Amino acid sequence: APSARDLQEGASTSTGAVQSATVEEAIALAVRNAQLAQKTFPRALEYEVVRKEPVSVRKRPHAEEEDIGQLPSRALVLGYPGKGWLRLAGSRTPHALPPDLVGHWVFIGCRLQATSMRMSVKTRFAEALDVSWGGVPSRHVVYSVEWRPVRLLEGITGLSSKEVEDRGFQVKPSGGHVVSSGPSALLSGIPAGAAVQARVAARVMAQEGQAQDLRVLGPWMELEAGKPVPEELERDPACHQDPYTNKRGECAEGSCYRFVWDCFSRYRPDAASCLRCGQIYMRHRRIPANEDLPSEASEPSRYVVKRLPLIVRRRPHLQGEKFGALEVGAVVWGTRHGAWLCLEADSALEFLQPGNTTVTPGSSWVFIDGSSVGLGPLLEAWTGPTPLAPVQNGSPLPPKPVLEATGDSAAGTAGREEAASSAAPVAARRMQGAAPAPVEAAAGEVCGDAPEEEPYDPLADPALAVAPAQKQLEPVPGRSQLLRAPLGLGRAVPHMQVGNDDLQRVVDKSDEWIRLRTGVCCRRVLGSAEASQGGLCYLASSAAEDALQNALCDAQDIDLVLLATSSPDDLFGGATSVASRIGAGNAVAFDLTAACSGFVFALITAAHFLHGGMHRRALVVGADIMSRWVDWSDRNTSVLFGDGAGAMVLAAVEGGPGNSGVLGYAMHSDSAGHKDLQLLFDGAPYELVTPAKPLVLERGGYGHVAMKGGEVYTFAVQRVPEVIQEALTNAGMSVAQVDWLVLHQANIRIMEAVARKLWIPRGKLIVNLDKYGNTSAASIPLALAEAVEAGRVKPGDVVVCAGFGAGLSWGAAVLRWGGPTVAAAAPPQARALAPPPREGGPSRVGFAPEAPSDGRPRGHPRGPAR
Repeated sequence: APSARDLQEGASTSTGAVQSATVEEAIALAVRNAQLAQKTFPRALEYEVVRKEPVSVRKRPHAEEEDIGQLPSRALVLGYPGKGWLRLAGSRTPHALPPDLVGHWVFIGCRLQATSMRMSVKTRFAEALDVSWGGVPSRHVVYSVEWRPVRLLEGITGLSSKEVEDRGFQVKPSGGHVVSSGPSALLSGIPAGAAVQARVAARVMAQEGQAQDLRVLGPWMELEAGKPVPEELERDPACHQDPYTNKRGECAEGSCYRFVWDCFSRYRPDAASCLRCGQIYMRHRRIPANEDLPSEASEPSRYVVKRLPLIVRRRPHLQGEKFGALEVGAVVWGTRHGAWLCLEADSALEFLQPGNTTVTPGSSWVFIDGSSVGLGPLLEAWTGPTPLAPVQNGSPLPPKPVLEATGDSAAGTAGREEAASSAAPVAARRMQGAAPAPVEAAAGEVCGDAPEEEPYDPLADPALAVAPAQKQLEPVPGRSQLLRAPLGLGRAVPHMQVGNDDLQRVVDKSDEWIRLRTGVCCRRVLGSAEASQGGLCYLASSAAEDALQNALCDAQDIDLVLLATSSPDDLFGGATSVASRIGAGNAVAFDLTAACSGFVFALITAAHFLHGGMHRRALVVGADIMSRWVDWSDRNTSVLFGDGAGAMVLAAVEGGPGNSGVLGYAMHSDSAGHKDLQLLFDGAPYELVTPAKPLVLERGGYGHVAMKGGEVYTFAVQRVPEVIQEALTNAGMSVAQVDWLVLHQANIRIMEAVARKLWIPRGKLIVNLDKYGNTSAASIPLALAEAVEAGRVKPGDVVVCAGFGAGLSWGAAVLRWGGPTVAAAAPPQARALAPPPREGGPSRVGFAPEAPSDGRPRGHPRGPAR
């Protein structure tokens, strides 16, 4: 038997072998990534040594490898990154890199920085930063910028993070991130005046023949905040209108409550950006002429400082002049403006710093939103008794005189004079821990013990809850709500199920093999019994009726029926049959053939019809019976396809594109790839005998689906992320704003690869491929309808739909999901004879309102790009 020493030596040898294997795997991984970078980039990337001391160059990418040289501080070197290491390829310093160091490795860490990934600020806004960087030399790259505020607590409370944690509070700074397809981004939602740390990361999408994506990290950089919006611009009503004199309200991002810009400076009409949030004017809601500009201010209320002391400033900006401080327990009277509280003049007097003796209305501000540092609201509504007026010798003191505005602050304070002159100056009073003065009961009132109340919980108070970004606009009082919600969905699938076990004997592949390579577990197939009821038109009309019911819409009100299909019952078209089955006798109907991209193409086509104004409601149906055209002995296609139908009801949106509908789109096709996915006509010669001479014609039918799986996979993984980025750009949005991604349900590996390249979490990807297989044009509405029925997709959510398939064709559409509140409408014929809508009436879907025809420049489309 082995001794204890032998066992110990054996265990040590085994542990050492495992560690050695792990080291070799890490080295091999770094080498492979550097080789991939060398194949991907046309030239080496430049890095600068930012460490004050020289950094070591090692023979292989591991810290325990031999040190063969050093790089001096501030040296500029060229190389290819690989898993935290840089493989040296040259130098740009006056002294060239020694030849014996070329091809060896240096650890990046905090020692080297990629010069092309350093960010610079192009424009500073009050609550946003427009940043840019050099980027990496690749066309197939997606950038992600993450940011977080720094020294925010010092600006809000005057305390450091350690001092706040010593008081028992846990500090969790939170920022945001933005995804961009180019070397620039707008970091919005930054607390006004706060500095941020930001870093950009580049992900280069894997191309044909590459096994994985490539990632390049930039350094963390501290960026200074922007200045506050000038007061004269905040007060001027003209600065709250876009270049076409349309009033603009809250931003689509939800952080900016009103558009403001410098309308007196030179500008390009299509590039007027808000000085507060940095977003272009079209991202702000257009306000009808008969409505007033929104006001962020709430009603004046009393608040108590419960958590931490707060700094009082002259302006609602963290770089504003320090005015005083509110200690814990202070009760103040003020008006809330978003993340800031404007103190009443008398409240501010009590907390002045020594030497400050003057207060003007609107010049005392406190930052009260601690969510950026994980502390929640820093003020609570005061629930105690109403403070009594101070008394002297048994008689109430006269009220304090109203403080008059002086200098520049005189303008814009008319709305505050009444509040400043009210008898509430004593609301600003410190709590000393003593019980408030008793209030004598009025004559005839019963005095007794008040019922014991539960402890006040500010986090449970709905009045203090931080309202989330409003995704769906509320109806405007006094205006017709006709066609308020443009979307409703329906679906239909055959009853017959074909599982992987059923196909195992036909294609000689197991259930596990099919699931791992395709993601399909089961598929629905149209049987002969259901086919006798109408085939494709039976499925399509069933889905259409379901969509009409969910949209609370009558078939007689439909103006347009589009059927996207590649497998019609009638080669002359099936849309008219569907319209007849559902009773849409007033609609024009026709087919659209674009294979698996068909539904997205039909959706975009319908949006343009609605935008034209002659049609108000459209029914878009995607349906295919691929089981008719599949060679069931071909394992490359038979395990993929299934049958089904999905439908969507769209309507012209009242209130403009801020509500719901098609926000943007992009479409492409590449005829060079048409042979990669085909279903060709299979004909044979047919001789027609005539008195003059015989005529040789062709007769036959269509064959089976033929697909080159590898080529289609490469095409989809490369093109679909690009078209989604393009559609989001046309909609004025970023990937970070996407709530749900609905891809054509072709293959689970394609879908996950697309989401990964866009840095969209797997939880935002809607998948039903496992239950229905690839249903061609029906896959997107079928998956979206299931998600809506399950309650996953909610009104106001941003949904991106992307289809790709034969042609080769691919496209994407950005939708804002609406709700089923469409009211009954007049028949299309009656609407055609009706007079045109008056100014201020319902606007057309997906586009910004046009400019007046008085010689001024016209607006730019906000929704579908031309």
